[in-house]
Amino acid sequence: MSSSVVSTRKKTNMQFRILQVLMCLLSVLLFVSCEGGGGGGIADGHDFGENDPNLYVALGDSITEGYGLVNKDDSYTSRLSAYLGLPVANEGKGGNTTADAYIRVKGILRNYKPGFLLIMLGTNDLIHSWPEDFTVANLRAIIQVTKSNKTIPVIATIPPAFGHYRYLVEKAESLNNRIIEMAKEEGAHIVHVYGEFEDDIALFQTDGLHPNEAGQALIAVAFIDVLK
Repeated sequence: MSSSVVSTRKKTNMQFRILQVLMCLLSVLLFVSCEGGGGGGIADGHDFGENDPNLYVALGDSITEGYGLVNKDDSYTSRLSAYLGLPVANEGKGGNTTADAYIRVKGILRNYKPGFLLIMLGTNDLIHSWPEDFTVANLRAIIQVTKSNKTIPVIATIPPAFGHYRYLVEKAESLNNRIIEMAKEEGAHIVHVYGEFEDDIALFQTDGLHPNEAGQALIAVAFIDVLK
């Protein structure tokens, strides 16, 4: 089989996958439009203090930042904002580890006063081969600071990886299990991003690490499922 035929087939499969994700987004959007947004049931009875219950802030690394996207409106935060009809500030910063994010989080909470903090971190910790205990401790500290601020923490598992970064998959699975366990202990809401990808390389850019437009849309779907 010629390389051009293989390339065409891969492109067709990717386009089909993107269409599937967009159809899923449309169905979610219609549901949210009927049910209403603003954090839904997860905010019922919560004391936000001086925070804005209609403001979301996403804390993360280059995946949250939207690295490699031609149009930043395709980032999961922009899509999430559009579907909720509420602002979602993007505080994703390329290369950030959980330690970097912990240093930033107090200032972010102070400056924005958000009702919700959306957390998706840990990929760069894995790249640096940092111990799981260190990563989980940092994430726990971020969640605790967030709760102390009367902001609702929503933490996501990290996506899988492919290509040159395929070696991270087992580490990501293990870390995600720890993240879920810790989040339950802290009473934080969990977004199961990892499982949404179903080991599908068509949802990633050529580097195998950063989700493409369809992958970002899928992350938005996962968050909407929890926040609706």
